[in-house]
Amino acid sequence: MIAIGEKYDELEFIKFGEMLLVNPNEKLEQAHFFIKEKNVKINELSNNKCIQYEVRYFTIGRVTLYLMLVIFDDNYESIYGQWINICNQTDRRNFLGLNFTDNIYFVLLSEGNTVKYVQSVENPFKNRMKEMCRKIDKDKAWSKKEFEMAVSTFNGYKSRREFYEELLENQIYPE
Repeated sequence: MIAIGEKYDELEFIKFGEMLLVNPNEKLEQAHFFIKEKNVKINELSNNKCIQYEVRYFTIGRVTLYLMLVIFDDNYESIYGQWINICNQTDRRNFLGLNFTDNIYFVLLSEGNTVKYVQSVENPFKNRMKEMCRKIDKDKAWSKKEFEMAVSTFNGYKSRREFYEELLENQIYPE
């Protein structure tokens, strides 16, 4: 279990405002959603119990992109997302692992990668991930570079938040 005050220096690479489904150094029972924010935002998020979830997918060429969105309020002020590459073994394991757990955990990290808040919620993804993680035949699997190029087709937005809002309000497609 994760404790308030615990440090995760191995997650230094996560940028402010980003969320990542990860199991640092494989030391937890399951992957957790780590979100790095400034202390003011952490206080705001820790007081908000309204959480919504969306998983969207896009097919660009032979690459299927999954975008997992987590919304912490009803006015889109606190939207976090993560692209999932099911041809990446770690992403696939963490994403598919959601299929089998009763609860998911959100861990809010401060600037120093210190745990400030942990929230456990009933898992809305349980028994729903298997279809998304269907087996990709080796000859049909895409490379990391192909995945990154497909994700880059959505780079025409000023910010991730603007993209997520547009995505939730309209059905959008890459340009």
